[in-house]
Amino acid sequence: MLQSPFVRGLLVALACAFLLARDFVTTGTAAREVPVALVSPARHAAPSEALPLTANVGQWSTGTIALARLGCVTAYLHPSGWTTAMRAESPSTRRRTESGTRQALWTSERYGVSRVTIVEARPDAAPEFEDPLPGAVSLASGYGAHDWHRDIPTYRITRVRAVRPGVDLEVATDASSLTWTFVHGERSDVANTRLFVQGAQRVRVTPTGRLEIRTAAGTQHYDAPTASRDGQALRCRFVMHGTFTVGFQITEPAASHSGPTVVRFALPGEPEVGDGNPSLLPWDDPRWPRVLDPSGQWVVAGLASPSTCPDLPADPDELVSLPTETFVARLSAANRKQRLATSVTYLHRPDAASFASVAIDGRGRAALRGCFDGTPDTETTLLCLDLSRPGAEALTFQHPALGTH
Repeated sequence: MLQSPFVRGLLVALACAFLLARDFVTTGTAAREVPVALVSPARHAAPSEALPLTANVGQWSTGTIALARLGCVTAYLHPSGWTTAMRAESPSTRRRTESGTRQALWTSERYGVSRVTIVEARPDAAPEFEDPLPGAVSLASGYGAHDWHRDIPTYRITRVRAVRPGVDLEVATDASSLTWTFVHGERSDVANTRLFVQGAQRVRVTPTGRLEIRTAAGTQHYDAPTASRDGQALRCRFVMHGTFTVGFQITEPAASHSGPTVVRFALPGEPEVGDGNPSLLPWDDPRWPRVLDPSGQWVVAGLASPSTCPDLPADPDELVSLPTETFVARLSAANRKQRLATSVTYLHRPDAASFASVAIDGRGRAALRGCFDGTPDTETTLLCLDLSRPGAEALTFQHPALGTH
């Protein structure tokens, strides 16, 4: 009976119907049951490679939720957008004195500051953080116990749900850039998400689709956006709405009309270039002095961009002068070039000075030696940071007029 062509055809038809029904139940029904969720960036950096997002746990004003250092550019994230400060002068400016060449000049640096605000964004949206990164951050704004902020966490991802009606936002880092991901619900039109730029001299979309924001310090280049819906890639581009407002346009309709529409773009870092080695994190820079401490870790000391978000200048052509910060970082000796430090301490400096070296004593104290501006020929210990007790750093600063603190 099974040899009959009619029976064989009937069995094949039944088998095909069964497979089609199974696929519909597995994919069609299950897809409708999956809740809408934020979509992470396609590129996931390993923990040892990702640039850290430093969370605000009270050390800054409530307007900043996190900070990311991207070489010459520092990004300060807000609930309704972000501010960027692009350095016009490198802090590694060498100065020759009668006693030789100093490593760096502790001085104010000039920055081009711009701000991007998400139109119709909720200013009170609460951030969420994911993918915690190893290492601890400390920040000292003065010399008293109340001036220390210790054990500040760092992450790879921060989310803001319902950043504007029907839209969630995710900001994430990888090894070399900061990525913004806007997730639009089914009833949210991508064309309604717009970005308003302040503090810029010019905003334009290039022929290659990149977004350029020109500041007094230089031009920031955002990669052309990508988009997808229900796993299908869509053609997407930046579009200008006036002189300083940017939006998105989907130029190719999706085959699927269900599910969230995801729009993603990135800001690549602007590396510091020293001795031919580009670096995005302060302690990556080979120009800064480093020594091996008694515990077998590298200690690196140098200069970094300010942690506090700057105000916008009144004139877009104006460069904003901001004080540099001193950092002391510990790195694993097993991997001197690793991106994540075991611990980093940032210190506000009260006076201009140049430093020549860093030394570690047997008790785990890092001493930065150099000269103050008024005494270029007299080298002294500028500051001493006790690293022997992580999370309980003790700072001593030698001031030429005020003495030791």
